[in-house]
Amino acid sequence: MWLVNGLELPKMEVVSGEPLRWRLVNIANERYMRIEVPEHKLIRIGGDGGLLEKAITDLDGVTLVPGERADIVLTPVGKPGSELIVYRKKSGASSARFPLMTLKFIEGEKPADIAVLPETLRTMEAFDITDAIEQTFEFSHGTPDAEGNVSFLINGKTFAELTLQDAPDAGVGETQIWDLVNTTAIDHPFHLHGFFFQVLETITRDAEGKVIATNPAPYLENKDTVDLPRRPGMNGTSTTVRIAVDFSSSPGRREKEIVAWGGLDAIVSADLDSGTRGHSGGWLFHCHILPHAVKGMMSYVEVGGEQ
Repeated sequence: MWLVNGLELPKMEVVSGEPLRWRLVNIANERYMRIEVPEHKLIRIGGDGGLLEKAITDLDGVTLVPGERADIVLTPVGKPGSELIVYRKKSGASSARFPLMTLKFIEGEKPADIAVLPETLRTMEAFDITDAIEQTFEFSHGTPDAEGNVSFLINGKTFAELTLQDAPDAGVGETQIWDLVNTTAIDHPFHLHGFFFQVLETITRDAEGKVIATNPAPYLENKDTVDLPRRPGMNGTSTTVRIAVDFSSSPGRREKEIVAWGGLDAIVSADLDSGTRGHSGGWLFHCHILPHAVKGMMSYVEVGGEQ
């Protein structure tokens, strides 16, 4: 059963030719969602961190990993009284589609004017990675036991096995480069709590560690969730998604709010040199396929000490 806003196959009344702006959020436990509307193109204007710099037009569909968001514009066209189905397309080679919701065109309404999007939606800057510290996190799994149960690991450990010494450190206001390495034969949607990152590139390596492909990020976007593609072949191959993480604090917070939230700004009270961890208690990052997170594929970053 597939639900939209908690409803099975809901109906939405629309006017032919009138643009719709939707905020899509994939809250599925482990399903990837590709949203398609037959004979219609989608325009993506935003994602996890708000608007993109420029709209991405003429899309046949939009794919969201668990936890990921997207803002899209859809202009449905149809005769009054007719209906249009919005589908989830099954991932992989299969062409199977599952209906998610129905758009019903209102009778007697004239088509609305076509919306014209601005050429620039927002001004964005790439994070400054000059002299950035680089850290590596390997996403893997253990050997199945007799019942077929398997643990999922980050840097060789489950979440239950982590110690304070295992947790990576970052300073408030610092930008780091994280190499997210997937050595498994399945995708893992990576999610970071509390901070945004920008994808730099995706690197594919063979079993000897030789780079066989490097694909720069197609556009600039602030994200907190990204897919880590499965390894390209046999055991030993890998993919690496390189991201730049901005650990800046939020401006404008009052002291009372800082302590209450225990959040981005509360961590300035930390002093990593003396072992004082501040109020944050660590910021989680994990695979957003939640059964993988439950079985160990989760860690955290300790943030503190104003840079």
